[in-house]
Amino acid sequence: MASTIDQLKSEGNALFGQKQYEAALEKYGEAINLDDRNAILYSNRAACQLALADYTKAMEDAEHALKLDPVYSKAWARLASAQGSLNLLPHAIKSWQSAIDSLPKKDLKPADVKQRTQYLDSLEAMKLRERIATQEKLHLSVPHRPSNGGKKLSWDRAQELLPELRKAGKMRSSAWVLAVADEQYSKGARVLKQVVQTGDPKGPEYFGVLKEMSNAVLQDKRCFRIDGNDWFDKWNWQMKLEALRFRTPNPDAPLKEVDDHMQNLLAEGGWDLARPSIEFLVRFLFMKAVLDGDSKLDNKASLETYDQVLAILHWGRERWSDVPATDRGVVFDDTFVRGVRSMRIHEHMRAWELDNDSKLYTLDGLLEEANSIIDEIQNSPRENVGTPFDMAHYDYIEGKAIALKGFYYREAPFHKKMTDKVEIEDFYDRSFKYYLEAADKFPEDDEYHIVWLNNALDVLTSGGTTLRQCMPIFNRIRSALPEVTKIWDDLLTTPDQNKNIVPTLLAIVEAEEKIAAGSLTLDSYIVPERFLEGKFGLYRGSRPYENPLSSGR
Repeated sequence: MASTIDQLKSEGNALFGQKQYEAALEKYGEAINLDDRNAILYSNRAACQLALADYTKAMEDAEHALKLDPVYSKAWARLASAQGSLNLLPHAIKSWQSAIDSLPKKDLKPADVKQRTQYLDSLEAMKLRERIATQEKLHLSVPHRPSNGGKKLSWDRAQELLPELRKAGKMRSSAWVLAVADEQYSKGARVLKQVVQTGDPKGPEYFGVLKEMSNAVLQDKRCFRIDGNDWFDKWNWQMKLEALRFRTPNPDAPLKEVDDHMQNLLAEGGWDLARPSIEFLVRFLFMKAVLDGDSKLDNKASLETYDQVLAILHWGRERWSDVPATDRGVVFDDTFVRGVRSMRIHEHMRAWELDNDSKLYTLDGLLEEANSIIDEIQNSPRENVGTPFDMAHYDYIEGKAIALKGFYYREAPFHKKMTDKVEIEDFYDRSFKYYLEAADKFPEDDEYHIVWLNNALDVLTSGGTTLRQCMPIFNRIRSALPEVTKIWDDLLTTPDQNKNIVPTLLAIVEAEEKIAAGSLTLDSYIVPERFLEGKFGLYRGSRPYENPLSSGR
């Protein structure tokens, strides 16, 4: 009888390998009728049930196998896969952990190491699914205001990570960049909260709000927040007081009047009097552009103000080209000007997205400015490489500009109505490569590292591609996610579709589960939603369609 059972099992294994799952199911069933105490047979039949998407029966067979052999790791893994497919996430997490615990601990063979890695990855993917499901159930959202019910925000988590990073000697972390920005912003915010809109401020401690907050936004705009319903009232009052204190020219004045005003201040008190005045004007207009774009959602006003700032900066750098930087002020330094340009170019992109036919803010103009910023950075001397300031004003700005090149080459084929297949493929390949390059400009714990990888993946799959080609990026995203969410936890719940990586994370889980179940292979094609009538699909077998925009990278 044993030989018959072994024969049926071997036939079942061969059929399973040929993806003839129903036939394999019958063979394992026949063997079980002859030996209902064999855990391997029940586990193998569970694998067939998984491949056939009969998850309830798969779970029953896997549980039966575990009653016979409680430390059979493959049975635990198949039970976990079935539970995950039935959305029994807490049970699936426990089962994956049991599968890992049941693996050999000593004298591991390469196959054992590989299996352990696969199980660990599946466990992490299941934990991610549970986390996403929990957040969706609780309707969590990105807190744009500090009224967060005690929830720690990104800058809080960044500050808490610093001792650990310092101890490990790890400087390349987004926590350092954000923490510096938060310290600057908080310093200005503390003063702003003390503002009372009567009389004049007393003492120098009431000044410098604009300088601290504008420096913070240039360091990392993600530190920006509006504290309280009276924030704008206090801000406007404080700006009036500081403008009077620094004898700032009218922000709406033409450059000729600004020039005359500055010459009068220089004649009266030299650079000690003139420098604070022009710096306040530049910083005030810069923050106005930020607030117009982000808080008032007035894209046109924001761009006009950015252009006004850059016009003043260009004028000042030419007017006082022979004046030492310490005299004329840091706002005319390359890093400050480049920071303003970086902020403006993203507003330019938003303007184009709102109006693709705009003659003022074009897609080609976006590419030209991105290339200009990149060229400037790559040809500029750098000091104190790796510091938070250096990362923010060189790596981050370059990375964002490179990502905008990825954006350009992704959007241009459609909006330029390209028809040449080779040219289209070349544009998509460039977009893919630029997004990957942009991701590498950011520390692996920065949300933008994952966002740009996700954009690269979107480009890669835009014409349909195999899971084999996607897996390296899948693995990079999964590898970075634990570190990213230590700081940027809101990445998983953000309503910002430009940062929404949840569909990709769920696709990774889906792909791995189906690969494990045998219903997909690494050579299966992944096809994006927009090409399949709203249905996001993971498909096995040959390519299900021919997209004229892709030659199948």
